[in-house]
Amino acid sequence: MPENRLIKVLVISHMHPRRNAPINGIFVLDQNIAHTNESMELKVISPIPYVPRFMQNTPKRKGYRGVPRNETIQNIPVHYPRYFCLPGPFFHGVSIFPFSQQILPLMQQIITHFTPDILHAHAATPDGYAGLRLGKKFGIPTVCTLHGSDINQYPYYGPLVNQITKKVISETDQVIAVSKDLKKNAEKLAAPGSPIEVIYNGIDTEKFSINDSARFSIRKRFGLGPQDFVLIFIGYLKKDKGIRELIHSFLDLSSSYPHLHLFVVGDGMERDLVQDVSTRQKTSGQLHFIDEILNKEVPDFLNAADVLILPSYTEGCPTVIKEALACGKPVIASNVGGIPEVIQDGNNGLLIPAKDVSALTNAIRRCVDNIQDCCEMGKNSRSIVEENFTLKKNALLHRRVYQKLIKEHRKKD
Repeated sequence: MPENRLIKVLVISHMHPRRNAPINGIFVLDQNIAHTNESMELKVISPIPYVPRFMQNTPKRKGYRGVPRNETIQNIPVHYPRYFCLPGPFFHGVSIFPFSQQILPLMQQIITHFTPDILHAHAATPDGYAGLRLGKKFGIPTVCTLHGSDINQYPYYGPLVNQITKKVISETDQVIAVSKDLKKNAEKLAAPGSPIEVIYNGIDTEKFSINDSARFSIRKRFGLGPQDFVLIFIGYLKKDKGIRELIHSFLDLSSSYPHLHLFVVGDGMERDLVQDVSTRQKTSGQLHFIDEILNKEVPDFLNAADVLILPSYTEGCPTVIKEALACGKPVIASNVGGIPEVIQDGNNGLLIPAKDVSALTNAIRRCVDNIQDCCEMGKNSRSIVEENFTLKKNALLHRRVYQKLIKEHRKKD
C-alpha cells in the first residue's frame, strides 16, 4: 500500500482521558494525536463502567455518571458506551464479557460510515478480548498493545482471566508490548500467533522539555529556592508503587538534610498515610502532598524537581520515567519490568532493588551529596529520550505494523 495512504484506526481503550478525568490514560491520547499527524484517522471507543447508585461510594465511581456518551478530544471523536462492571479484582474476569458485548451495537454504527482498516485495543483484558472478538466478527485486522498490569497482574486474578489473556496473546493478529520484559512475560503465558513487536510509548518532547522558568515558578509557589534539593513522586498512591518505602527513606534523610524536599503527586489507597506524615512534618515543611494537578502542569512539576523517584514492586515501562528524562532529570527507580530498558544505571539514573529501603535511602543520599554527578545524569537523560522514545518514532513504528497487517489481510481476501 502507498506509504502516505490514510489509515483508519478504531481504538478500543478503557484507559482514555475524559471530561472529568483528564489525565486518565493520557499516554493513549498522546499516541493517538501523534498517529493523526502521520496520515492516520482515528475514532476511539472507551467503555465506562455502569455503577448502580448504591455502589457509588467513591469519587471515582460517582464520576462515571457525569461522562457524556460522546465527545471530541483534540479533534478525535471518543465514544463512551456503558457496561456493567462490579468493582474489584475478583470480578475482573466476569466484566470482560459485558465490556465486549456493549461495544457491539456501537461498533456496527461506526463501521457503516468509518470503515476502519485496523482495530487497535489497549490492554489484553478487557479491551484485547473485545478487539479480538469484534475483529473476527467484522473481518478487521486486530492489534493489541500490552501495557503492564494486563500481563503482570490481571492473569493471576483467577483462571478465567488467565485463559482469556492467553487467547488474546495467541489469536490476535499482532500483539505489541511496551517493553522487552513485558514481551517475555507474555510469551511465558502463551505462544503468540506472530512475533510480538516491542514499541515503547513515546513522549511529547516539546511538551516535556527543560524549562528553567517553570522550575523557578513552581519552587516559588512552595517557598523553595535554588539551594533546595527536590525529589518528586508522580503516580497512583498504592502499596506496590513503593510509596511506603519512599516515605520511610525520606523520613530517615529529612532531619540530616534540611534542604531536602519531597513532592508526592497523586491519589489512591495510600493517600491517608501520605497526608498523615505530611501533617506530622509541618514543622520542617519538607514533605509536600499534592493530591491532584492538571496534566499541563506535570512538565512544570518535573522541572521543579531534581530527581524523580519510582520505587515500584512491578512495572511495565512507566511513561512518567520518560517524561522526567525528557525534562532533563535523572531517575531513581526499582530494577523491575521494563525500567532497566530505559534507565542506564549511573548514566541517566540509579537502579535499586524493589522493597529495599536501605538501597533507596543510599541512592537518594548519593544524589544529594553529589550534585555534579546528578546534573551529569540529567544531561544524558534528554538525549536518550530524543533518540529512542519520541511520539514520532512511536507513530512511525505503529504505521509500519498497520501497513503490514492491511497488506496481509488483502492477500487473504
